[in-house]
Amino acid sequence: MKYALFNNQRIIPTKNVNEAICPICGEVVIPKCGKIKIHHWAHKTSQNCDPWWENETEWHRKWKEHFPEDFQEYLMIDSNTGEKHIADIRTNKGFVIEFQHSSIKYEERQAREIFYKNMVWVVDAKKYYDKFKQALSSNSLLHCKTNKNYFYIKENYYDNKVNFLPRTWLESSVPVLFDFGVNDIINNDFDKQKGWLYCIFPEKYYEKYGFGTSYCGIYLRKEVFINKIVTENYFYPNIVLQELEINEQAAQIQRHKWEQEQLKQQREYHKKLLQTKYVNEKSWRNAIHDIRLAFENNIFKPLKIYITDDGKITDYSKKNIYNYSDFMILGTKSYEDIYKEKTYTKNELLLLIKYNERFIPALTTMPNNLLYILLDMKINFYIMKLDIIEYYSKYKIFPSDFDRIYSDFNVKNDLNYIFENFKQNRQS
Repeated sequence: MKYALFNNQRIIPTKNVNEAICPICGEVVIPKCGKIKIHHWAHKTSQNCDPWWENETEWHRKWKEHFPEDFQEYLMIDSNTGEKHIADIRTNKGFVIEFQHSSIKYEERQAREIFYKNMVWVVDAKKYYDKFKQALSSNSLLHCKTNKNYFYIKENYYDNKVNFLPRTWLESSVPVLFDFGVNDIINNDFDKQKGWLYCIFPEKYYEKYGFGTSYCGIYLRKEVFINKIVTENYFYPNIVLQELEINEQAAQIQRHKWEQEQLKQQREYHKKLLQTKYVNEKSWRNAIHDIRLAFENNIFKPLKIYITDDGKITDYSKKNIYNYSDFMILGTKSYEDIYKEKTYTKNELLLLIKYNERFIPALTTMPNNLLYILLDMKINFYIMKLDIIEYYSKYKIFPSDFDRIYSDFNVKNDLNYIFENFKQNRQS
């Protein structure tokens, strides 16, 4: 501690003064006036009588000396419980500042805030300075239009990008000011942000429409902060909250307009589709629905198709050629089969082929590699051309000319039903 009591007067550490006492416990304290550590009073025992007291550093002492002596190390007593603590700074109007250099447990921080009530923290954040510079370069502090010194940080950005402030302090119930080196000598423009204190307000802005939480704050000069505390016993109101509320209301109106415009464009687009190349889509929908009913009534017998050696897609009657016919893949299934006494995975595709204005359900097979490519394309909602590719010196079916089908809710349900049933039931 910087001050002890001697003859009822506060004195700084002085050599050969051996009868000074601690203002809290009344025990004799010893002056420590060495050449390495800053001069201070110490209890004869190693344990300090104030459990909130931390070993004072040069950083603490420099901050305290910005304030009048009678503000420094002020003894505060709870009139109800008799609990005593020494506040780092207490103004003549009752405002408390606590300077915190080392880490602090959540329970202690909360207890101090309850005890001192009208207070702020000033935290030594030098070890976070590199992260903070990185955050500034990535524009993580979003500035307030009303006053450029005010800012806010969106929580999802803070968590996902750069955690440039210690998380424990963001949940404080009082303002917290982060000191990245305001007492340092700044010799270049790259470190000019050290000259500001960055304060986070306790109030959070919780957006109403699911876009997360924002921390609000202000950055200010050390001299401005000290003057406000000493002369006005006043700290800054959180005007960012009001501005964010206004911004969110405007954004919500804009979002609503955008959604209405998107809906209008979608309706016009669908109207054009129905008037042009999808005029016959009703036939596809009816065919899909008929296949679903066939599944439900166990009367489903699809046509089996294959590829001839000269690259023709045909059925076993060899009467019809289906190359470049429009088709849709309704479902896929895989199971183990045996060929020449070897077990392998057989993949079947259930197709709906349009041929001579008729819609024909058909089965075909496909190798694993090609099937995986198709599944990644989410092919169940596309009308395609039945095509072939060369695969290990053989021809295999593979679609071309993908064209998204305009499908309503019922069609999607039918497709999903057919796909799931086809996977589960192996047809003979």
